[in-house]
Amino acid sequence: MGSLLLEQDVTGLYLAVSSPSLPVVVNREKLGEAKARLSEVQSRIEIFEVGTGNQSSKIDLRMPIKHFTWSYCGRFLATCGSGANSSTRLTVLPKPITESIMCMIDALKHDKHFWLKFTVDMR
Repeated sequence: MGSLLLEQDVTGLYLAVSSPSLPVVVNREKLGEAKARLSEVQSRIEIFEVGTGNQSSKIDLRMPIKHFTWSYCGRFLATCGSGANSSTRLTVLPKPITESIMCMIDALKHDKHFWLKFTVDMR
């Protein structure tokens, strides 16, 4: 079992959370043993909007994850596996996430104190 991983995009709009996934039930008789093993989800990354807490996306991977990170533009999420046959994968994120991040990057270029306009009420 891997551990919980957290990574925020450069703007602070989104938080990606990774945790080991529960095994997916697969009908091994229909798929065959080899295909069934390949189809098992081993890790899941869930992306949440920080401001609302709503889930924006979910990525299921067939490898245990050791590390992942956002691209600066918010278009990709790079993942590094932790197993013996570990690999690096680049996942294209949904367009609404990418567009939100790019708009925020543009806003921050024009006003470095942009986030100060949005206070957090802790009551």
